[in-house]
Amino acid sequence: MRRTIALILIFLFLVLMGFFANLYFSFGYGSFSGFLSELQQPPDDKTLASRRAETIASLSGIQDDLSTIPGLTLYNETYSDMCAKGEHGWKRSDSFAYTCAYRLTRYYGTTRDYKALLLDLDSRLQAGGWDISGRTASTPTLPDVLSQASGDLYLVEVPDFIKRENASWGGYTSLAVNSFSGYGIPWTKSNDEPSPFGFGLGIGQTYYEDTSNGNPEAIAKRILAAGQQPVMFAISRAYFTN
Repeated sequence: MRRTIALILIFLFLVLMGFFANLYFSFGYGSFSGFLSELQQPPDDKTLASRRAETIASLSGIQDDLSTIPGLTLYNETYSDMCAKGEHGWKRSDSFAYTCAYRLTRYYGTTRDYKALLLDLDSRLQAGGWDISGRTASTPTLPDVLSQASGDLYLVEVPDFIKRENASWGGYTSLAVNSFSGYGIPWTKSNDEPSPFGFGLGIGQTYYEDTSNGNPEAIAKRILAAGQQPVMFAISRAYFTN
């Protein structure tokens, strides 16, 4: 009888310990994996330098290929290079401890028909293994978006593209296209090249490196003043995540 009572008490003790441990990890770190992430160390400088160089070279190569699309005049190039520490708490728990990403943007002027230009871009990207980001069976392709658009095509929100690959930096690259003519697009309002993370970071995110250059609006105004329509290709890639 005493043994049974002892086992019951041990069982109840373990249940309570598990309950309080779950509360501790959930409210303190979002989850146990969040707790483990907090123990991770930021990448060392040598690793960052190597992966950053590899990423810049790769993204430059992709941009060089896109620059051969007929009708484009290159005006400028900007970049954003950023690392961030993940947030882990009861309101938010990121899937990473630290992550670094690079965004390379080239700005072009064109007098070419915008629809024809985008269709050429779509063909080039499809041939290179790119697809619409977040694509499902019901997600429209770029030709679908253009065929359904009414009015000024420059105001149409062009879908982002993604290319999945097997590589040391994590496996995918994203590409965004914008004409700068639409309103309500926050990253065209910035004085600096936008974050390569997009809008996925929390308000209280801790950045331990954040460098960018260029003013998208100023570049666009210069292109417009030259009598051409501004178009940009922005390519982003995460080159470190743990």
